[in-house]
Amino acid sequence: MISILIIDDTSEKVNNFKLVLDKFCLSDMNYSIVNDIKNAINELNKHYYDLVVLDMFIPFEWGGEPDPQNAIDFISQINQDEDLHQPLSILAITKINELGQEIKEKLNQTTISLLQYKDNSDVWKLQFENRIKALIGIKKNLFTRQCFDYDIAVINALQIPEHEMLKKVFGCKWSTIKVESDAFNNYYEGLLEDKNGKTIRCVATYANQMAGTASASLTTKVIYNFRPKYLFMTGIAAGVENKVINYGDILVASEVWDGASGKIKTDQQSGKTIFEPDYRQKSLDSEFTNIISRLKANTDLLSSIENNYQTRNGKPQTHLAIHSGPMASVPAVLSCKNEIDKIQQHARKLQGIEMESYGMFYAAANAIKPLPKIVASLKSVSDFADVKKNDNYQEYASYTSAALLKHIITNELDF
Repeated sequence: MISILIIDDTSEKVNNFKLVLDKFCLSDMNYSIVNDIKNAINELNKHYYDLVVLDMFIPFEWGGEPDPQNAIDFISQINQDEDLHQPLSILAITKINELGQEIKEKLNQTTISLLQYKDNSDVWKLQFENRIKALIGIKKNLFTRQCFDYDIAVINALQIPEHEMLKKVFGCKWSTIKVESDAFNNYYEGLLEDKNGKTIRCVATYANQMAGTASASLTTKVIYNFRPKYLFMTGIAAGVENKVINYGDILVASEVWDGASGKIKTDQQSGKTIFEPDYRQKSLDSEFTNIISRLKANTDLLSSIENNYQTRNGKPQTHLAIHSGPMASVPAVLSCKNEIDKIQQHARKLQGIEMESYGMFYAAANAIKPLPKIVASLKSVSDFADVKKNDNYQEYASYTSAALLKHIITNELDF
């Protein structure tokens, strides 16, 4: 699907644009119309458009004097303002012999095509229609060639605190992404910059409910709609209580499995109900494992993350650490140590339990191509799934997992 922004203050031309656009299927395109430069800037500030159709005689503000210099200045702003989403193509339109020589020369210095509009003529309509067909073809070609689109996608199970903390920690300007065929989830785009100054396109979203089914469904949609090169999940998890893991510590799943997968049967000798697990685990990429192994020993990084937390509320007295090991996904919130012990019988080195990571890993491994190069779950300890379970450390845990991921994205990954 391509998206089009039409910038024109003449009702006759706008109606003629609509006549052309209505020839196309709704699944191929969507469009928005504004009547001045100010509203156009606002649109590009919030949304990405494949094609911008720009009337060369346009007012800066509605009710103002139409001036071709406004269009020229707008083109320059698109190229220079990093806050604006730069369109794939811009098509300028004007009536024949309407532009002066100076404006024509300025327009010639760009790569923008000029469409000559004429009343009662179908020539420009055919040219406009062909431009749209070409863009639809380009987008479909990119799709079938299995190219990555976004650099990073991050999925959270909860909007608050996980998703909101992620957006806050990343510190970039987020804008809503329109996905016309998906009215069930909210998607946001933000731009980070890596250590070499390269721009990284990120998409972030959250599930409408917890557990693996919701995360698997959302993962499938994220990969289909955005084709991320790297896919991550951050947020909170229950740690397995021992002398090493503390509140706020970051758990990176080296392998993850569905803790509820298996067979329930009656033992013939004792008559007791027993559970025989069938753990089909998904393992972490070896390249990412090496990154985590190195960062575990980076005390300066861990101290920086710990010290940059902006409130003392819910901040533990222990120092931050990273742990990498097995993680189990279960379909219910646990606050019972006996249930933890049952799972741990089958995974001696179990470090944490949560609800969504296996769903993400499974969906990512079975999605359409191109599959993300790396899929990883980074979740921090907010409780230990016992009778003491509460929400005191959820915000801090959401923070530490998001902060580590931001460091990895901007300093460790290849774009």
